[in-house]
Parts: sequence; C-alpha cells; structure tokens
Amino acid sequence: TRQEAWDVFRCRQTDFPFYYAAFSHFRNKGWTVRSGMKYGVDYLLYSRALEARGAVEGHHSHAPFSVILSFKLGNTSRGGDEERLLTWTGLQACSRLAC
Repeated sequence: TRQEAWDVFRCRQTDFPFYYAAFSHFRNKGWTVRSGMKYGVDYLLYSRALEARGAVEGHHSHAPFSVILSFKLGNTSRGGDEERLLTWTGLQACSRLAC
C-alpha cells in the first residue's frame, strides 16, 4: 500500500518527507526533476518543454536550475549544507556545475 511504501522510505531516510515535498512541488510547477548527485546538489530542474523538444531534435539541454535543500531535523541541521553555501567559492561551484 501507499502507507507501507511511505513507512519504508521514511525508515531508510528520515528526511525523506522533505525531499518528497520538494520533488512534488517542482513537478507540480511543470519542471522535470532529476537527481543532482553528480553535481553536488539535491535536484536538477529541466523545463518539460525544452526536454521534449531536445528529445525530438536529438539535442541535450542543460538544467537551468539546481536545487539544494536545507532544513533542520530536531536540533541538528542536514549535514554540511550551511558550510557548503557560506563561501563564494562553494556557491559558485554549485552554479557553474549546473550550467
């Protein structure tokens, strides 16, 4: 059932609801959401219109946006995000990789 699947996901990753909420939000806004693990971010957002056109024309399109989720669980922050984005070099690295 859906509830059983939700419980399994939450058991394996306690912050799963935050990731799912962000994923659902961007999907509902018309974005195609992909993993950003390769680029050091949580998600990459692609325009559905550009993605469809690129697939037809055989062209690759770059993600116009990268997403890094930052939230608190109890008294602890999600590991290292503040440090990753507090420096100009960290922010620039994330933005350059997405382009």
